[in-house]
Amino acid sequence: MFVTSPADEYSYAYLLGLYLGDGHLAGNGRSWQLIISLDAAHEQIIDECYGAMLLTLPAAVALMVVPGPIIQVLFQRGAFSAEDTRAVSAALAAFAAGLPASVLIRVFLPGFFAREDTRTPMIYAGISAGVNITGSVILFFIIGHVGIAIATSLAAWTNALLLGTALLRRHHLVPDANLRRRTTMTVLASAIMGAALWAASIPLDVLFAPAHGFLVQCMALGALVAGGGIVYLATTQLTGAFSYKSLWRAVAR
Repeated sequence: MFVTSPADEYSYAYLLGLYLGDGHLAGNGRSWQLIISLDAAHEQIIDECYGAMLLTLPAAVALMVVPGPIIQVLFQRGAFSAEDTRAVSAALAAFAAGLPASVLIRVFLPGFFAREDTRTPMIYAGISAGVNITGSVILFFIIGHVGIAIATSLAAWTNALLLGTALLRRHHLVPDANLRRRTTMTVLASAIMGAALWAASIPLDVLFAPAHGFLVQCMALGALVAGGGIVYLATTQLTGAFSYKSLWRAVAR
């Protein structure tokens, strides 16, 4: 694929970031072309999908399982009451459910842009916007402000599923056995981490109260986050979802 572009280094940087695969510039001094290998792009989108799940799944699970302590430590003081904490925590958990989908959308979109297809993502974005608006209106009158957050997450998953299905149908995204296995193990590791966070939050709950002071609250929240992170890292290593050796090799390269 060849893309002709003005002789502007910032434009080239943008195009290289927009397109997947190995891109390089070629020209005769007066006109330049960005040459992109879409075969390499296919391998990269597989890696990006796994990377998205590896990072966002545990984050989403943590925000869904223990949103209360996070909001309580960061905001519950002064006019921000315990009731406000409960209301915001419920919305945060609902928003967190759509976090993996939001990241996957960013992973899938270049697979269309690299093939000069901007129409399909725009159509899917319109459909997801319709889901968001309709869901927000309906759910708001049923469960209040949390319904808007749920509708936003549903819209994100709708968009991600539509984009991913289109890539699968066009054979631009073909998940291999390794991706399926590692993703399954990542889901398992995230679930185990979520259970550990929930269990640890019970005895630590009393320390999150504003009466103990901001320093004690931060220490308790830090211990909870650190513990969850250790459990997740250990579980991904034990299940084979993630290899630290591959990380060091990637850093070395």
